[in-house]
Amino acid sequence: MRMICAWCGDETQPPTSANPLAISHGVCLPCCEKFDLFPSEAISSLGKSDVNLLPFGVIVLDREGIVLQYNAAEATLSGYDAETVIGQNFWLEVAPCTKVQEFAGRAEALQSKGIDAREAFEFVFKFKDGAIMVEIVCLYDSRSQETTLLVATMS
Repeated sequence: MRMICAWCGDETQPPTSANPLAISHGVCLPCCEKFDLFPSEAISSLGKSDVNLLPFGVIVLDREGIVLQYNAAEATLSGYDAETVIGQNFWLEVAPCTKVQEFAGRAEALQSKGIDAREAFEFVFKFKDGAIMVEIVCLYDSRSQETTLLVATMS
């Protein structure tokens, strides 16, 4: 499997003999260092304007699932304006297709641990313009009790 940086497009990992045509996306170390985002949990320390510069979706939820932050990349991907989404319940009002064990259940399981936690998985978002396969990184911050969802489209 080849690993391609989602930000700069550089190949961060050469193909493997097991599956030479498979491609996955991540973020290379230089890009992480450029945005001071290594590890991904550091995203919570960015200001709103910096989060809006990121090339992937960032959604921050409170403990009840209310959207606190919704960046520009996620607004473009979903077609939902940030101003209308902030303050809404993500699981019930914004993206009800995520109120399933494969998504919301995973986020709730991270919360229930009561410690900082991270899980990555793939999911099919059902947007108004069609379905899109995405990679989700779900981060739970036990101090703030917030869940951050990082959303990147898969090629």
